[in-house]
Amino acid sequence: MKQFRKGFVIVLLMMIMIILQVGYALSQEYDFRAINWWMTRDEVIASEQGELLLEDEKMVAYAVEIINMETFLVYYFDERDVLWGSTVLFRHDYSDPDLYLDDFVYVKEVLTQKYGEPFIDDVRWLDDIEREESGEEVKLGNVRYSTFWSTETTLINLILEGEDRQILLSIDYCNLDYYLSGLLEELGEG
Repeated sequence: MKQFRKGFVIVLLMMIMIILQVGYALSQEYDFRAINWWMTRDEVIASEQGELLLEDEKMVAYAVEIINMETFLVYYFDERDVLWGSTVLFRHDYSDPDLYLDDFVYVKEVLTQKYGEPFIDDVRWLDDIEREESGEEVKLGNVRYSTFWSTETTLINLILEGEDRQILLSIDYCNLDYYLSGLLEELGEG
């Protein structure tokens, strides 16, 4: 039975990859900003115009403005020093936690205009007891918002979550081939 499930998941992942690549017919010049997956660290640094904040062997971080909002932008590199992913962390310090929820809705609208309707739009109550949606519930860690889009080459995940009374709004961009190959590796080891 376990072998059947593993085989089923592998086939399902392969079908998703094919559907996503075939279904997205719009051509893009770049995968994200002025960046393409598999660029080297030096190529990313030469292309990115933000203020360089931090650089180490696995990542490069910038302060940039994205959709009129201040952010930290982090690029991730693998052991071959090529780009596989990126995270946008929105820099807010609101006293009213509902403003984070407003920002989530705004960013979601912008991403939907750019990438089309999301294929997953999830509101997850951590204790399975639904309450009124509010920034305070996010801040307490009771609810997590996660919305996914994809392009031919990229998986995009917008996240609003809270922990220890801190709220984090972020967007993760991942090379779709890199992500799916990692999942297949995990399934092969399990």
